[in-house]
Formats: sequence, structure tokens, C-alpha cells
Amino acid sequence: LYAHNKREEFLGDIITPYNITKKHYPIFLSYIKKHLGDSIVLKQDCIQEGNGVYVKNIDDDTIIPLLNSHKSKNRELFITPLLEIEAEYRIYFSKSTPQAKQSKIFSIKQRINTTDSSELLTKTNLKIYQNIEVEWKLIPKDSDTHTKASQIAKEILEYLPYRFGALEFAITKEKQIVLFEVNQMAGILPFKGEDVRDITEWYGEMVRDSAI
Repeated sequence: LYAHNKREEFLGDIITPYNITKKHYPIFLSYIKKHLGDSIVLKQDCIQEGNGVYVKNIDDDTIIPLLNSHKSKNRELFITPLLEIEAEYRIYFSKSTPQAKQSKIFSIKQRINTTDSSELLTKTNLKIYQNIEVEWKLIPKDSDTHTKASQIAKEILEYLPYRFGALEFAITKEKQIVLFEVNQMAGILPFKGEDVRDITEWYGEMVRDSAI
């Protein structure tokens, strides 16, 4: 009951109801605007990563055909706010037990989006490395950025049961922390130099954990 009562406060995304019809679209779009803002991201297929992603202004008429797409078989329409991201991280971690408060951080990568958000409005079917430019950099362990990102990651992981994996989150320009996902088989880029040792240790702990 508490979670239900607090839902509006923490609402960050919407999955389009299957039974919604065109006559409901104006009310639905008004609801989206109220909770997510004027600029939104629509993803047509939550199963297939990197396909069917669009950035739209809420008043753009081309949203209507996208709303219709949720009627297709085995397809959902996922809607989120367009975030102004200051920094985004992928953090490789492990915990000794699901209840462990202390997490071990092996490596931190920072994602840098070099495509301006205003450009995204003119593109269709967004996909990284094709029409969105993305760079990754390894964060040195002796840096303030590594310390800050590790602290945030450990605070998030206190509430998650995962034993190992890669946690992805972002810090917005409004200083909000947004959790994206935990991926147990995340890519290891930019796997080079000192990072080879750290990621090898991460995989080693993953294998030992799975064998227990």
C-alpha cells in the first residue's frame, strides 16, 4: 500500500496499456506530459535492445503512429522522459552474499554521448554506433570520479540482491540519480591496459561464485 501511494512521486516511465484506443490518446498524452514532461523517449520493443527508439516532443503529431505500434504481437511501447545527463556509468561489481552490504568494485566505465539531444529529435530508429555517437572511457581508480561513482553504486547495491554484474546509472544535470539496469553479462569495453587485470578478476569471481 505504501509503494502504491508513493508511485506518483517516483514515476519515471510508462508502459502503454494494451487496451488503450485512439479516443484515449489525448488523455494519455496529457498524463505523459504531466508526469514525464514535454520531451520523451519512446521504445517500441523492450526485448530487442537498440531498435525502435525515438525522441519526440509531446505535441509532435508523429507520436500517434508510434502509440499504435503497441497493438503489434509481442511488442510493448515503453515511454520515458528525455533526461539531461551529466554523467553515465557502468560499474562492474560483486558481493559475497545477496545480503552483503559491502560491494567490491572492479572497474568503472563512463559513457559519453557525443550526439546533442536536440539532434535526436530529427532522427528515427535510434541505435548507438549507427546514428548516435557514443564513447566509453575507463575511470582511473585513484580519481575523485571513481570514488564518487563507487560510493553511489554501493548505496544502490545495498537494495539489490545481485551477487555480481554491471550496474548502470546516470547523474542528471539536476543531480538526480537514475538507475538504468543491472546486467550480469555486460560487455567489458574498453578492455585494455590495467583494465584487463580487473575484468579478468571480475570474471574469475563470477565463475567461482557460480560454482558454489
